[in-house]
Amino acid sequence: MNYRVFLLLLLISLTSVACEELILDAEPGDSPRENFEYLWQEAKENYSFFEYKSIDWDEVYERYSPQVTDETRLVQLFDILSDMLNELRDGHVNLISPFNVSRFDIDLLGPENIDYRLIRENYLSEKPY
Repeated sequence: MNYRVFLLLLLISLTSVACEELILDAEPGDSPRENFEYLWQEAKENYSFFEYKSIDWDEVYERYSPQVTDETRLVQLFDILSDMLNELRDGHVNLISPFNVSRFDIDLLGPENIDYRLIRENYLSEKPY
């Protein structure tokens, strides 16, 4: 699969506030490195919660950038980009490709505070009320 098609699918899934689609002004390159740089920059310019979530996007770049070279395979690039976007800890930012989907599991944001027994016995039981 062509990296340009992959990136186009990827960028369609990156959203900002209220699930609005990003408007792409420039066409990305066709190498893993160029696509990584493009996605990172699009997020930097369009994602609105870095300060609110105390995310240092430049530091995220420093950690993930060395993992991408022009020899990075498509599936590896997908995994790297997924991990990078999951740093946002945002259930509205998804990465979609023809071969995989990555989304942040919003259930991981807090402690488990559900009493499953209470739910089963009082809400999911077959007892007549």
